[in-house]
Amino acid sequence: MTRWFRLQTRAALAALVSLTTAACGGAGSGSEHFSVDTLESGTIVIHNSAASLWGPEDAWTAVEQVRIGSRDAADPVVLFGDIWDVTLDELGRIYVLDRQPREVRVFAPTGEHIRTLGGAGQGPGEFVNPIGMDWGPEGNLWVVDVRNARYSVFDTAGNFLDSYPRQIGGWSYNWGGGFDRAGRLYEPSFFRSAALGGTQRVYIGHSVAGGIVATDTFELPYHDVSASSFRINTQSGSSIVGIPFSTQFAWRFDGADGIWFAANDGYRLYHRRLAGDTVRILERDYDPLPVGNDDREAVRDRFTRFGEQVTNEIIARIPDVKPAFESFVVDDQGYVWVMQTSATEQDLSVRGIRFDVFDPEGRYLGAVQTDVGRMPAPRIIGNQLVGVTRDEYDTPYVVLYHIEERS
Repeated sequence: MTRWFRLQTRAALAALVSLTTAACGGAGSGSEHFSVDTLESGTIVIHNSAASLWGPEDAWTAVEQVRIGSRDAADPVVLFGDIWDVTLDELGRIYVLDRQPREVRVFAPTGEHIRTLGGAGQGPGEFVNPIGMDWGPEGNLWVVDVRNARYSVFDTAGNFLDSYPRQIGGWSYNWGGGFDRAGRLYEPSFFRSAALGGTQRVYIGHSVAGGIVATDTFELPYHDVSASSFRINTQSGSSIVGIPFSTQFAWRFDGADGIWFAANDGYRLYHRRLAGDTVRILERDYDPLPVGNDDREAVRDRFTRFGEQVTNEIIARIPDVKPAFESFVVDDQGYVWVMQTSATEQDLSVRGIRFDVFDPEGRYLGAVQTDVGRMPAPRIIGNQLVGVTRDEYDTPYVVLYHIEERS
C-alpha cells in the first residue's frame, strides 16, 4: 500500500469489516460490480470492478457542440496562444483564459465571440499573470492574477466590478483554488517544512463578504514524489526534469467541504474533509499498461538534447509500467472524472481523454470519450464539458460537449 501523510495505516486497513452491498441504481447494479467496506475509523472503501454500472440505454456520451480555434493569424479572436483555464456560465457561454495576451475571451455556446475581458497591464481589470478563474457567490467571475497580487471581478455582462488583494504566495499551472457552495474562497499556498524536508502545502479559506479575510488554514496531504524527477546539471546551471511515466500526485477541491487526492501508482483515490477526516477511498480494478520499447525510444528522442549519458540515466529510471491513470477532475455535482492512461502519446493526441466516471459515493459508472487533453484541466458543469485539444500543428482549440443521458 502507498504510504500516505496522516491517513490510515496498514494496521487500520487490515481491520476491514466487510459490508458488501448489492444495492445501486443502474442497469448493471450488483455486488459483481462493486463492494463497500468500512474501516474501524469509519472510512468507507468502495472497491469497483472494471465493469460499468451503466447499461446500453443509460450510458453517458460526450457529443461535440462547438469547436473554437484557428491557425489563421488574420482571425485573432479565435487564435489562442497559451490557454490556462476554461469555464462556463449558467447560460452555457464559454470563458477562455489566455495567458499570452492576458485576457479572458467570452464565446456564445454556438461559438461566436461575444466580448473580451481584461488585457495586459496593471490598471483596473487588467492582468499581468492570470492563472485561474471561478464563479463567486454573487454569480460574478473572479480571475486570480498572481503578479498583480489581486483578484479581478467581472459580471456576466463583461463589466469590471472591483479588485481584491491576494495576500498569499505561490501558484502552479493548475490553480487549485475556487469557491465552495457557501461562497467561501479557498486557495492553496505553501511553506518550507523542516519535518517534511521540503514544501508543506496548505489550503486557506477566505470570507469574501465586504472584502477578503482569511478564516481557516488546512494542511493538504503530502506524498513523496521525489523519485519522479531528475536534476540535470548544465554549463548554465541546473534544471529539474520529470521522469516519464513516473508517479504523480494530485488533489482537487470537491466544491463543498473536502478534497479528493491520489497518487497514480495505483487506482486508488481518497476523499477527505478539509478538517482532516477521510470520508471514503475509491478503488477500481485495472490492467497495468507496460512501458514498451516504442515508449522508451520516444523518451530518448525527447531528451537527446541533454546528451547520451543524461538520456540513458533518465531512461534507466523509467518504471516498467505506466501510471494507473493520468489525473482527475471533480465536477460541480461531486462526480469524479478520472483520466485513463493512454497506450501511447500518439494515442492521446489522436483520441483525446477517455474518462472513467464515478458518482459522489465512489461507484464506477462507466467511461466517456472526448477529444480534449489534460491541460488545462477540463471543466464539467451540469451536462456540459469544456476543454482544450490540439491539432497536428499543436494549435489549441476549445471544445464544448453536451453529455447525453445525464439528467
